[in-house]
Amino acid sequence: MILYEIYHFNDIITIGDSVDNFFSIQMNNCINEFYKFYNQDNYISKKSYDLFLDKYKDIFSIMNKYSTIQDDNYKRLMMISQRGYEMVEIKNKKYVEQHLIDDKEYFDKLFINIDPNILLDEEQRKAILIDEDYSLIIAGAGSGKTTTMAAKVKYLIEKKGIDPNNIILLSFTKKATEELDSILNGKFNLNVEVLTFHKLGMKFIRNIVNHPVQIINDSGIYTYLSEYFIDIVFKDKILLQKYLIAFKDFLLLNETCLNYENYEDYYKDYMDLKYNECKDNLVLSNQKRIKDRLRYYKTINGEYVKSEGEFIIANYLYKNGIDYYYEKIYPYKLNNGHSYIPDFTIVDFDQTIYVEYYGLAKLNSDGLYYSEIKSYQDEIGQKRNTHLNNKTDLIELFSSYEQDNDYLSELSLQLNYRNVHKSIRTDKEIFYRLLETSKDVPYASLIWFLITFISLFKELNYSEEDFELLKSKTDDEIVRLQLDLIKEVYLFYQNKLRSNYKIDFQDMITYAYDNMAVIKDKKKFVNYDYVIIDEYQDISRQRYNFARKISDLFDAKIVAVGDDWQTIFSFSGSDIQLFTKFYELMGYAEIIKITNTYRNSQELIDLAGEFVCKNNDQISKSLKSRKHLKNPIELVGYDYSEKFDNLPYVLDKLINKISKNIKGSVEIALAIFLVIDTLVTVWAISTYEDRALKTYYNEPIVYSEGNGFITNIMNKIENEYFTNERMQKIFPNLRVETKDGNQVLLRDLIK
Repeated sequence: MILYEIYHFNDIITIGDSVDNFFSIQMNNCINEFYKFYNQDNYISKKSYDLFLDKYKDIFSIMNKYSTIQDDNYKRLMMISQRGYEMVEIKNKKYVEQHLIDDKEYFDKLFINIDPNILLDEEQRKAILIDEDYSLIIAGAGSGKTTTMAAKVKYLIEKKGIDPNNIILLSFTKKATEELDSILNGKFNLNVEVLTFHKLGMKFIRNIVNHPVQIINDSGIYTYLSEYFIDIVFKDKILLQKYLIAFKDFLLLNETCLNYENYEDYYKDYMDLKYNECKDNLVLSNQKRIKDRLRYYKTINGEYVKSEGEFIIANYLYKNGIDYYYEKIYPYKLNNGHSYIPDFTIVDFDQTIYVEYYGLAKLNSDGLYYSEIKSYQDEIGQKRNTHLNNKTDLIELFSSYEQDNDYLSELSLQLNYRNVHKSIRTDKEIFYRLLETSKDVPYASLIWFLITFISLFKELNYSEEDFELLKSKTDDEIVRLQLDLIKEVYLFYQNKLRSNYKIDFQDMITYAYDNMAVIKDKKKFVNYDYVIIDEYQDISRQRYNFARKISDLFDAKIVAVGDDWQTIFSFSGSDIQLFTKFYELMGYAEIIKITNTYRNSQELIDLAGEFVCKNNDQISKSLKSRKHLKNPIELVGYDYSEKFDNLPYVLDKLINKISKNIKGSVEIALAIFLVIDTLVTVWAISTYEDRALKTYYNEPIVYSEGNGFITNIMNKIENEYFTNERMQKIFPNLRVETKDGNQVLLRDLIK
């Protein structure tokens, strides 16, 4: 359908015989093609129009030779040459305006089966219709960013005929991808890939290499760098002296360390000294050290595990003299080609046993397992099938059992059934093992500094050659020495990764970037038309280059969505200028602002905006809200000391205020949980008592329909926060006033 014409071109164009034949034919073709191109029912991107101009560049280059021609067609050609971009811009504006009308019913009903209360506003609809090669959607807090992204993907598939396999959505966190995935694939059933940058990088890598590749975490990196310090630095006294000069603030070694041939001898003397101090009270000493390690999930054997359950299992195996490997790669790949890493691998004489601990699942009395997180439950089934198919022995442990049982008793029972040899370790053995696996303490700060440096070094897209560049930017001799030393650490670390077929998070993207052309040349499994990036304000140089290369190689459009006012990841390499300078970096782009916000009051938005815009580098935006609140900010203070603590009173008032202004029990539960979680976070930061905080982030609350969500919150409060000594004083008798004026216990209300 031809929607409109600004300039009327004839369907059949003829040119006089007096004009050069080549020019005549080409001009005729150019004008007719522009006519069809211009009147198509599509948004015309700059790249597609540039392809048209490039096709007829010869005719445009010689047209001035025929400037004496008075033919109307020549005037049309001149108009295309001089005003083509302007014409396309006008056409695109009219296209958007027309489709706001034509697609109104579609937009109105887009979310009707998910949430009838969601109605896209005009700015959101324009963001969906605009289809430039590079688009930046600036969506203020509470403006419906996720809704807009989901709607755009649905529109591209259903109205523009884009293959779902040719759309990739990228975000920075697993939580964000899960939220998008639940809408696009769970509710809309669109079958679109939603991944983190790292997961996409790993997908590319797995289709390049033929051997299993294991992702190394911070604890693995820590082990490698500790090995470097002990085996290389400490044994080389000249090198060690340099470290004592360059990193004196990060090392707790005294000068006597230079008198020892190796670190083992140095530390052995230290351990013997400690043993003589504690030998009369070894049991309590061991208990205290193990309890301290629980905060970091560091086992007696020195591994950093992922949960309290794994921590307890690992310590049980060690105390019983059972040799095990933590997270050793499984010898077979999963059906989807991914590597598989069981929690524990036990090798006992001629039998190999794998142990999986399912911390987010329960085993029912009928033998069936259950988890509130469907993907987690599916993963359990996949692991079971993997072991069945490969005829390997698996012991499954669950965080809870419907029958009177627990995972440690179950483990003991299963090991006895398999006649696994046990040899109970003495308190002295445990004491020395605890010290042996703490021998990193004198240099731990240095190792964490090196890990942070290497991570940011890669995130900022630096490589080995850039160490000299960094050195050239400073005259500080200490800094230059540090860079020389770190370069050698970096080279050791990279070689260690390669030789062990491992990869860190940053290299997932780097290697994928370096080999992307190979994937395209081989036409392996990928072809992208759209790269849609969530939370773009947190983009780093490395991720930007990765996304841009995908766009360039596959001729894919980039849709970046975010809000520069909400950037939070500068500490890990994000660069806000990649957001604020989007137009300049891309060369051209459509910048679309969504300014209607549905979350906060206008008064709060104005206060926040005024504060944020004190930074002149932020993009100015005028957010609008229909909500109003006279005093949007209230500071609530409390006093706390060993003798006086009025937090219970203050918190009681605050939670009652929340409950009176919120309708449903789910919302009350969530609001109260957020208050509690905020307080625990503050305590964790100020007192380093971060068990509750750490557990929350390792096992986040997942929304589920019905009372499961409330129960999940209540369990989290009971299991984690009520164990805190201060919480025990605050919550047991905390009451909430309901709308009918009755006083009920908070526990009873939430349950």
